[in-house]
Amino acid sequence: MFEQKLGADKPLDFKIGYRDMTFKFKREGYNFRIECLMTMSVFYDFADEEHMHMNLPKTELLYDEIPFLIEGTWWNDQQGQAFIHLSRWQLDHLIGSKHMPHRTEMDLTSNDYLEFLSNLSMQLHEDRRYLNYQLRDGIKYPFQSPEFHQYLVFDEAVYFILTARDYTRAEVKDFWRSEQRGAH
Repeated sequence: MFEQKLGADKPLDFKIGYRDMTFKFKREGYNFRIECLMTMSVFYDFADEEHMHMNLPKTELLYDEIPFLIEGTWWNDQQGQAFIHLSRWQLDHLIGSKHMPHRTEMDLTSNDYLEFLSNLSMQLHEDRRYLNYQLRDGIKYPFQSPEFHQYLVFDEAVYFILTARDYTRAEVKDFWRSEQRGAH
């Protein structure tokens, strides 16, 4: 879409952010879910020295806020490794479909924008596969200590449990359930 609307060989700078995040834990099919708005601003890239001579405008080409969804599972092993598998890293189509961005300086039609969202969705699917590949070996906890064993429990929130001795996963779950029963 950008090449069609702006011409070939135009360097672009995408600024992507996330805001208004809602975290949910321990639901059916996942143990964490993040619903948010993905913000996207697109400008010409003026840091690209090869294209500095083009005298391109400095104004924002496109700005949008798109509902975004991240879902996955997170589990820990006994050696302090966290493992994350993302089942969703995508535009949240259940919120509703948009037909135009919030702001644009490009001559976009509704069809152009819907094609852009479709291409973005396909790229996000590839990004999710790449992230799962990168996370396949786990993440070592930065706060690992030999004196304590750490566990994460997902139950409407995330709880860190530190213990003096090593427990099996089943023992940690049993302990957590007994603590929850005692709290009510």
